[in-house]
Amino acid sequence: MKKLTLSFIAILAMSNALMAESYPAYGVNSYAAKHNEGSYAYSNNGSTTSGEISTYSNVDRQGFRLAFGIGAGYSSIDNYYWNNEDMSSTGFATSFEIGYAPTNQLSIQYMNNINFGSSDYEMAGYSAIVLNYYLKNTPDTFYLVGGIGGASYDNGSGDVEAAGIIGAGYAIDKLEFEVDGVFNQYNDENMMQFFLTVSYRFF
Repeated sequence: MKKLTLSFIAILAMSNALMAESYPAYGVNSYAAKHNEGSYAYSNNGSTTSGEISTYSNVDRQGFRLAFGIGAGYSSIDNYYWNNEDMSSTGFATSFEIGYAPTNQLSIQYMNNINFGSSDYEMAGYSAIVLNYYLKNTPDTFYLVGGIGGASYDNGSGDVEAAGIIGAGYAIDKLEFEVDGVFNQYNDENMMQFFLTVSYRFF
C-alpha cells in the first residue's frame, strides 16, 4: 500500500509539471504581465483583450508633449554648383518637439530639426507637423513618424520649400532614438535631409 501511495504521488507530481504553464522572463507575455503584477499592473480604466493587458500604469505618453534632442544631420542638393556638382553637408544636429498625445500610442506635434553643417553659414533644417504612432502600448516600443512642413538650406539666400517627412524610432520610456528623412525641392532641384537624433521627452 505504501508503494502504491508513493507511486500515485509521483504520477500526480509529474502530470502537474507537464501541465504547468511556462512564461518568458519579461514582456507582455511574462508571468507579471499575465497576472497584472508589478510594473505591468494596469490602471482602473484599463482593459484586457484576449487575456492581454492593453493599458499599463507606467506608460505616460498621453497628454502634453515636450522633447529636446541632439544628434547628426546630413543634407544634400542635386546640381547645386555651377558645374552641376551636387552639394552635401554633414554636421551636428538639434531636435525640438512640442505637441499633444491623445493616447499613449498616438501623438501630434510641431517638430523642428536643424543640421548646423560644417560651418556657420551651412545650416539646413525643417519645421513640420508630424504624427508619431507607437506600435505597442508599452514603455519600450518601436514607433513610426510621418508629417508635412517646410525645409530649407540657409546659405544666405535659401527659401523655405514644402517637404515631406518620414521616419522611425525606438522609445525606451522617455528616451527616444529616431531616424528621419526629409524630402523637398531647392531651386527646382531635389534636396534630401537625414537626421539621427536622441531625444528626451520631458512630458
